[in-house]
Amino acid sequence: MIKQTRKTLLKLLRDFRLFLAATFIFGFSQSIVDSTFNNFLSETFFINNLQRGLLELPRELPGLLTIIVSAISYLC
Repeated sequence: MIKQTRKTLLKLLRDFRLFLAATFIFGFSQSIVDSTFNNFLSETFFINNLQRGLLELPRELPGLLTIIVSAISYLC
């Protein structure tokens, strides 16, 4: 029984390490894509930070409204 428990713990530790590695790689690659995309918009379409924020507002607004309505519902 002790050997089986040890194997299970080692497998969990391996899976957790793989999860952490995948999370790190995803975060690192996403930061590269974000910075590249910012440069692309700036150099190709001459879009500054304010214009990009206004461009992405329709995409982000439903999530913001969901948080606000949830907070109001929770407080009432």
